[in-house]
Amino acid sequence: MDKRLKKSLHTLPSMGMTFIVLGVLLLAASFAFAIKNNIMLFAGLFFILAGIAGFVYSLKKG
Repeated sequence: MDKRLKKSLHTLPSMGMTFIVLGVLLLAASFAFAIKNNIMLFAGLFFILAGIAGFVYSLKKG
């Protein structure tokens, strides 16, 4: 496997809190600008859930 790909896969779990913040910012922006688009809400929810999963994985890993 490529060295850059391995390095990026190792840093992905440490991005947990970043994904959570990004998801919350997406939800806040959709509320503040009164965006009625479901894709924006699902993207925010996806980033929050992915961030939680990454954060929990990083806690269990080490």
